[in-house]
Amino acid sequence: MEKEELYKLLVPIKPKTTFAQSEHPEQPDYSIIYNWAALPHIKGLQHQVPADNYSSITDSSEIDVFYIHPTGFFGRHWNCRVDKNIASYDRTELMLINQASAFNESCNIYVPHYRQATYYSYFDKGEDGFNAHDLAYRDIEDAFEYYLENFNNGKPFIIAAHSQGSLHGQRLIHNKIQNTSLKGQMICAYLIGYMIPENHFKTLFPNLEPSISPTDTGTIITWATVMEDYIRAREKTIFWLPDGWTKQDMGQKIISTNPEAKCYWFG
Repeated sequence: MEKEELYKLLVPIKPKTTFAQSEHPEQPDYSIIYNWAALPHIKGLQHQVPADNYSSITDSSEIDVFYIHPTGFFGRHWNCRVDKNIASYDRTELMLINQASAFNESCNIYVPHYRQATYYSYFDKGEDGFNAHDLAYRDIEDAFEYYLENFNNGKPFIIAAHSQGSLHGQRLIHNKIQNTSLKGQMICAYLIGYMIPENHFKTLFPNLEPSISPTDTGTIITWATVMEDYIRAREKTIFWLPDGWTKQDMGQKIISTNPEAKCYWFG
């Protein structure tokens, strides 16, 4: 698909104003249960199991998972409001069933709602897409800090994320985990569906390593795949580095953990 044709298709979801001119959604308060998509002690779709011979933990595990969901917002605003009466919430619930639920037999599951950046942000030619992701990330950091202070109680934890969630997860681990005592609590991080360029791994994670064994701990598990013979509609994607936002070539070599040999989530 030619670029001009692609941007014509994106017109219906292009935000109506610039980021600076937009009225942004209210910041979520994570002391309010409504602003969590999933909490372990509240029965929800994250507890779904495929058959009666499986069981789901509520809040009795010695291990937590902090899950950051992918993009489910295609509206004409730069960021989605936290509202359980809109379509993006329905998509989040699907993500709880088909992604977060993979951990429900072994972990207490914590999933914040956040003011996710719109899908169009990945195609934006200026800096508005970067700004939308900065706003979304602030919520993730706030939610993680609230989780640590009020729920974690020193337990080991897993960071699990997909797509936009993985982009925020990369930043969260760089900013809040790898250079702190939390590094010892982090069992591993599943950062799936968003590229980590091989030549930027040590810039993001100077104190961590990619996972190479099923028994590794304190490592990053990552892959980003498409169907065979699929050609992406965009050549570059936005990518956060400690010195600022960049746009990275999607054809470059990336860090990849073999999901069949190393781990089973999303496999």
